[in-house]
Formats: sequence, C-alpha cells, structure tokens
Amino acid sequence: MKYIVFYDNENNSEEERYVIPSCQNKAGYVMGTLSEIGKRVEVLSPSLSKKNGVYFHRKKYKIDDNITVYLPPTFNVWSRKLKYLEFPDFSQIK
Repeated sequence: MKYIVFYDNENNSEEERYVIPSCQNKAGYVMGTLSEIGKRVEVLSPSLSKKNGVYFHRKKYKIDDNITVYLPPTFNVWSRKLKYLEFPDFSQIK
C-alpha cells in the first residue's frame, strides 16, 4: 500500500523537514495499525527541508519490516518562493 503523507522520523531531525505534528501522530498510528495486520506500507513523503542553502539527497529508511519511508531530495526552494505568492482574501467570499 502506498501512503502519501507529510511524514518524517524524529531520527532524521538533522534535515529539519516540514511536518505537521498532528499529521505525524495520525500517520504513525495508521502505519502501525496496518503493519500489525501484516500489510506492507510505502510512505511517500513530500516533506521539504526548512534549512536554507543545504541540499539533502533523497532518502529511504525502514521503520520496521513492513514500513518503508521515501523522502524526496530537497534544498528549501519553497520557503523562498512562498513569500512572493499572493493568497486570496477568503473572508470576501460569500
């Protein structure tokens, strides 16, 4: 089973990838439950790094025999580009 979620393991903290704590907890629960019933889970995480000017290669690591996490290569381009985006004022929508 493929599971796409913003996820990273606390053992990989040196890369400082963007993750949402509540999403981490829910993803951990879902992956753990699927693993317990014998399902293989491949986690595809689009999480990028918060560190400026540092490149990290793609990474693959196993949490247990049934859970494998794949992280993309990253060098924090999104945080620099996000400041130029204009977001609509949703309060004006009726």
